[in-house]
Amino acid sequence: VRILLCPLPNFMLDCIKNSDSSVCFEFELQSEKFEYASPFATLVACYEPPKRKYLLTMCSQPITPHIWKDIPEWIAYHQHLGIEHFYLYAANNTDKKLAEFLKSYIEKGMVSIQSWMSQSWIGDEVHVRQISAQNDCIYRYKDFSTWIAFFDVDEYLYSEKEVGLHDLVKSYENRVTSGLQFKSVFFQRDEKAGRLVIENYSRSAKVLQDSRQKYFCKPKYTKITSVHMTTLGEEMISVEESVVRINHYRAGFKVSRSE
Repeated sequence: VRILLCPLPNFMLDCIKNSDSSVCFEFELQSEKFEYASPFATLVACYEPPKRKYLLTMCSQPITPHIWKDIPEWIAYHQHLGIEHFYLYAANNTDKKLAEFLKSYIEKGMVSIQSWMSQSWIGDEVHVRQISAQNDCIYRYKDFSTWIAFFDVDEYLYSEKEVGLHDLVKSYENRVTSGLQFKSVFFQRDEKAGRLVIENYSRSAKVLQDSRQKYFCKPKYTKITSVHMTTLGEEMISVEESVVRINHYRAGFKVSRSE
């Protein structure tokens, strides 16, 4: 994965600032060692002015069809908590079928879908695919949202104190931070439970997973991010689990008797 960070010339910034429609620029990449050589790659970067600015949105990892059935519940649950829009990344040319599956959500302006391809030549392909999609999400939608939450479809935010997500992020509004981190607790499937994901997984581990944290990202102060944290940007803030935590309803996870 190559992430290219470069400041735009002032004339480009002026074009973006003064435009009320999409603006695209074409870049040619050239090796410093061969000043007069032909460009070895051409990139096209486009900027689309946001129609509105959200306070808090949510971005998924690249989603495969076998978990599509769980998306409506995941969306409804987090929309109730205060997530205003969902950016869903569709794995391997499934974006059109996913768009058809979520047609009503798209028509209501709740969901945007972005196609994302696998990198089959990379060893840890799934992990890299998720990281690359998250970094794309930051730069693609940073002008559309003050905070972007990065969660999988089997991860649900939960507050014992019933803290609203808008109230939570507003309390950090003036803090210079790249994001808020939340600890996870894993749940085991209960075959006797009901039809919803949050009903099907009722037995939980007692130990909170510090190493499996997920987070809200503040794009303004973030340059590069990974699965569980930002890796280049301002320092992150860890949120107490009594305020907000993640309930991770992970298929195949088992709670040991000691827990």
